[in-house]
Amino acid sequence: MSGKPWSLQTEVAVAKAVWALGYAVSHGPSLSAETANDLFNEIIPQRVFADINAIPYIILGTADYLTRFPGASAIRRCLANYAKTLCVELRSPDWLELWNSPDLGVPIQALAIASHILSSNELQVHAKKMAEDLRRENAEERCS
Repeated sequence: MSGKPWSLQTEVAVAKAVWALGYAVSHGPSLSAETANDLFNEIIPQRVFADINAIPYIILGTADYLTRFPGASAIRRCLANYAKTLCVELRSPDWLELWNSPDLGVPIQALAIASHILSSNELQVHAKKMAEDLRRENAEERCS
């Protein structure tokens, strides 16, 4: 892979591909899982994803990968680092306004799954708080 920086749109698209690759590694038949594993390891952890909208997909992909290879310590560190980054970036009470994507549930899903894989109560609490924020926002919009 080229060392050139990606545009933010490309970064999100590649992150979604990482999610698909992680899923294929975890759930695919052996031939596609092997190919997905090779591609996954060409991208992760060799690339740094900076776009906050890409990070949940990286979390989901690395979590899927770890269900097949739970001892992959570099991937586990990658998952932990991106989960921490997502928590820090979306800790604000107005995170819904900061989130620049229609996929409002994806960061919540990513943190909930990361909390399970990493056995992190802190991530679980944060995911629940975000889900409550989203529920409250939807309730307010219906009442308006």
